[in-house]
Amino acid sequence: MGFRAASSYTNTPLNALTGGVTETVLFTTGVLESPFDNGLVILCWSLILTAGAATTFIGVLLRRGVDATGVQVSGALYKQFVAAAGQYIISATDTDSPGVAACPYTLTVQQNTGSSASTYVDGCLLAFVL
Repeated sequence: MGFRAASSYTNTPLNALTGGVTETVLFTTGVLESPFDNGLVILCWSLILTAGAATTFIGVLLRRGVDATGVQVSGALYKQFVAAAGQYIISATDTDSPGVAACPYTLTVQQNTGSSASTYVDGCLLAFVL
């Protein structure tokens, strides 16, 4: 008998990026239905962004839930230092043990204080049960 691990993927941005330190929801996956409450979830994400005119860093957070108030999955803000107007490919992976059988995941982006908005070019968020 075979077994198919649950997964959820999106590459559709939900919001335009904003300047400053506002945490902006960029991606939210569908509900990830795990067959086990204690299943380990692997999160993989990738972004291609053009930095805003005054942007010196781009920060990325992974959250459990559908908005910027969800439980933070990543241990800390993932910071990528950048130069204004440059194009950057940023990607990483993380893990989560949600302790529940079903939840969505959200990727948020924020920038340094006073920076102008960066521009989203391409990206994705993938969550799957290991």
